[in-house]
Amino acid sequence: MTKLTAGEEGVGCADGNPLPEPHGAGPRIRDKGAALLDIRQGVEARHQRGLEFGRSKVVEISAGNAGTVNLVGSIAMFVVGAGGAALLYGSAGGRDWVRRFVEGGGRGLHKLVENKFYVDEIYQYTIIAPVKMGATITWFLVDRVI
Repeated sequence: MTKLTAGEEGVGCADGNPLPEPHGAGPRIRDKGAALLDIRQGVEARHQRGLEFGRSKVVEISAGNAGTVNLVGSIAMFVVGAGGAALLYGSAGGRDWVRRFVEGGGRGLHKLVENKFYVDEIYQYTIIAPVKMGATITWFLVDRVI
């Protein structure tokens, strides 16, 4: 097996320098096989402790499939959004429909979306203005009064 011990003669980096000393007070890794075995045993022990504290197989299986569910959901949302945009804006009939909607009953919704749901204005009045006022009051009290 390949030795991975830091500081030994003949063992080092590709440029000829010795391997750096490991960080922390943990034991030195002597070989790859032992390191992998230690890691596997630690994972199995944590897994077993998790089962002892009431984690069920259903929770473990669903947690394992969460990435797949998120991936499929993301791809589906992309296909729906891109397909809808292609239908609305890709054809002349779709553009006419959008124009009629914006000029007719969808005027309010269009204005709301066009102004980004007024998030910037809400943020300005609920967060920025009170913080500026508090800073001004603090400045006045500290620098002028005290």
